[in-house]
Amino acid sequence: MKPNTWLDEFVASAISPKLAQANARWVEGPQAVAEFLEATIAQRQRVQSYATTGTAALLQRYQFLEAGGWVAYGVSLDDSPGAVPYLKPAEPRHDAERARLVKYETPPGSEARPLLPDITPRLAGGWAAILADDCPVLWGEGLKKALAAVEQGLPAVALRGITQWHPKGRRDLWPELAAIARGRTIAIAFDQDDTLRTRAEVAKQAQLLATAIEQAGGIPRFVVWDGATGKGLDDVLVGLPPEQRRAWLDQALARALTLKAYRRVATVAKARSILAAPAPTAQRETTGEYLPSLPPLSHGAIHWVAANMGSGKTYRIGRDWVRPWAQADGVTVVLSPLNALGQQTAQDWGLPHLHDYGTDATSRQALEADISHRGGVVACLNSAHRVLNLIPGDRPLLLVIDEAAQVLTDAAEGGTLGGEWSARWEDAIALMQRAATGGAIALAEDGLDQDTINLVKALSGAAIVRGFRHTRTTTPWAVTLNRATPLSGWRAGLLASLQAGDRILYVTTSQKEGRRLERWAKGQGIATHRIDSQTNEGGAYRAFFETPEAWLYANLPQLVILSPSGKTGLSIEGGITAEGAYFDAVWGYCPSLDTDTATQLLGRYRPPVPRYIWVPAYIQPEPGEAPGRLSITHDLATEAARYATYGGFGQTSADPHDSALKAYLAARRQRRWAQKVHAADALSDRLETAGHQVEIITDGVSDPGVAATWEHITEALAAEDSAYHAELAINPDTHTWDWANQVIRGLDSTHEQRCKAAKVRMLARFPGLNWHETQLWYDAVFCPRQHVTADRPSCGPLAPGAALWAEAGHYNALWAENANEAATILGQRLKAAHLLPQTGPQAMLAAVFRPLVETLLLAGEVVPGGALAGQIKAQALMLRAELRRYWRLSVTEDQSDTAIANKIARKFGLVLARARRVTIAGAKLWVYSIAATVAWRALVAAREFALSQQGTNLLNAGFNTFVHSPSLDPPSSEAVTANYPPDPSPPWAA
Repeated sequence: MKPNTWLDEFVASAISPKLAQANARWVEGPQAVAEFLEATIAQRQRVQSYATTGTAALLQRYQFLEAGGWVAYGVSLDDSPGAVPYLKPAEPRHDAERARLVKYETPPGSEARPLLPDITPRLAGGWAAILADDCPVLWGEGLKKALAAVEQGLPAVALRGITQWHPKGRRDLWPELAAIARGRTIAIAFDQDDTLRTRAEVAKQAQLLATAIEQAGGIPRFVVWDGATGKGLDDVLVGLPPEQRRAWLDQALARALTLKAYRRVATVAKARSILAAPAPTAQRETTGEYLPSLPPLSHGAIHWVAANMGSGKTYRIGRDWVRPWAQADGVTVVLSPLNALGQQTAQDWGLPHLHDYGTDATSRQALEADISHRGGVVACLNSAHRVLNLIPGDRPLLLVIDEAAQVLTDAAEGGTLGGEWSARWEDAIALMQRAATGGAIALAEDGLDQDTINLVKALSGAAIVRGFRHTRTTTPWAVTLNRATPLSGWRAGLLASLQAGDRILYVTTSQKEGRRLERWAKGQGIATHRIDSQTNEGGAYRAFFETPEAWLYANLPQLVILSPSGKTGLSIEGGITAEGAYFDAVWGYCPSLDTDTATQLLGRYRPPVPRYIWVPAYIQPEPGEAPGRLSITHDLATEAARYATYGGFGQTSADPHDSALKAYLAARRQRRWAQKVHAADALSDRLETAGHQVEIITDGVSDPGVAATWEHITEALAAEDSAYHAELAINPDTHTWDWANQVIRGLDSTHEQRCKAAKVRMLARFPGLNWHETQLWYDAVFCPRQHVTADRPSCGPLAPGAALWAEAGHYNALWAENANEAATILGQRLKAAHLLPQTGPQAMLAAVFRPLVETLLLAGEVVPGGALAGQIKAQALMLRAELRRYWRLSVTEDQSDTAIANKIARKFGLVLARARRVTIAGAKLWVYSIAATVAWRALVAAREFALSQQGTNLLNAGFNTFVHSPSLDPPSSEAVTANYPPDPSPPWAA
């Protein structure tokens, strides 16, 4: 850029020389430095009254401006010149802290106020005329973007940067921006950056800006475009013929997104930036059919192997590491995520599996001898305490964590560990530290990530990490991915394929869907095997997991249904047919869980047969899953502090191992959040990155016949489950509350044991009801959520909502009970803060909302715009974080008052239905009826009785039908107020 060419830069941005010269001019030499720093030096002179060495240093620092540059000041709203220069130097300085060139300069110490261009060359009357009109105004990122819009007759403001729309330390607009925004549409047109991280940051700032515009009385809209046509607005315009530029702008404004729509775009941008984290750096990278030989283990080091399915990872680790370790008189402990996978690994490596032996003294002696003789043992992390006591203490330890991310994630979440979480992790850490000091550690998984490696490094204390990555080239799949299309239409295609005789491997993240498909297929006489945690009890399908091809040809199923229990450790190579594939296609139904799980399931079958997948556009994240790791750990710390404050106990000081576990938990939950919030696109991205050919289907046709069939099957299965539970015999002497909890947490509990445990828990929580009655089980537990008819209205299972309603009146007792449990959890070195009990906070929320909902129930309807619905919405927005965490409800300001009130009421198990339409402010809106069923009232009374008898053994009183049914007459408003204070103060409000 030179004095005689600086205008060319503006022309290259679709800006005429006339408009450019009205807004910018060339400066150079010492005068350029003096003019740029004039205000800054003047401020310093007022303070010091003489030229200081600091001023001299400042002049020296900006001496590079002598090479010249163009400078702009903008104008004020009355079209007088602005005061703070905006200069683009010909020779920009380098910012060492940010490692980049500074393209545009604002004087140090000056306010980075927006630039209002002089628009009079294109818009008569200038800003005064614009303020008198209600035309839209564009806010862009930098002067040239704004002038490019002005050149096309659209008034525009230039922000100096995406964060510089507000005074420092505040979040409201600069006064001139607020004056422009008031009462008009503001089109935000930030750059369409190509880097995911930058796009996520831009989206975050754009949303903050939009909120500030709304608060100033403006209407924010977001102008977005395909970044391939140009990063900035000026880039897009200059790439168009002059006669098409204004038309493009008009179309872009017409398509501009609302804040709600842009939030969705921003969420996807954030999710993609999270999932774009780089893979860990490997010491050796290889490609080819199979993983080559691994180098010898280094004592005291962590070794990781990332290799995709079918590359011989298990074979190589066993041959190159496990076998030589045993020959050198070492001992190997293998931690596996699933018993089925562990059994296979044990067989491949010639090691005993912990669960092949009992827990009695004789079995223990036999297992110890087997471990000593064969040089190791395979187990799961939940059994780390048993392993520690079984392995010889005088032999070096090789710790192998197979499917490392899954093992450590499952253990970190620790739902099956319950109160044993801290103790089991202490045992696991002891194994890691022993391996790091006197042996070695090996981690294996396809796509192993840096967070998993960092966790093992932090817990073990190992200083050396060696990584080996192998990429096995595979034939790409032809994938048809249905993105939230009508599900009945997709199912119809599957059923037609089966009826045509095709052999199908059906993988699903929903065990219920697997049961439904199995019921239909067997009804059609189709040879079907459903393989999941229920059907694989006692290793019923062990042969399938060990040698799947042999099992397939021995059983010849037309349909195999595989749940997430088969997502790891299973590789179906194909078959012995001429085409080399047993199955004709893989169909995948993935309505829940995360992309990692879906990808693993789809990859269980290796041949490149077609894949037909159905995925929703969005999967609701679980409580605790969030876009930011810091927010996740902050929420855990906040919850722990609430319990400590309420319970009056202190917490042990922070521990590095505990911090490492929390950081890992946050990383996994952040990743799951990112995969769920754009589920279909995340899976598509993942498959395309792996080299597969993906066709995305976004429209389809419903099939009413299939929909009706599926509803009938769902109803039939619910009725069968209800009858099964009602018929189960319970012995109160052996089937105790503690027994039930142990069964629920146990990894090896049978289906019958789990069902009996569920019955014991229902007997204790809802005593006095006849739990041998099928209809009670149906109403309370198994009624399908979508099953609503005129004669049997329902909103799904009634027991959770009824319990919540009853517990609202006992929140203090539940909080106290939770606080005692929390004191134990938080008093340990390793704190399972994410496993803190939830019944107290849940009941506290119920106490807040029940009085309001109870008044709605008295009125019998939810009226849009009504005081009660508005009050519920206001309360819900105040407690939105708690509702998301404890009730799994998402409430936002753009949801209507009736929508939020209905969500809260349904959470209590009440029945809502459209009753009539009313016209409010010219809009036709629905009034909803609200009612409680007889079964719901009986459940509420039973739960109330149980809570009033806390500490009493209620299991023996559980088989008599409740004699005194609760009154169907609604209580008086005075009784409501007396029993449930309208605004109880939650502990977190303090």
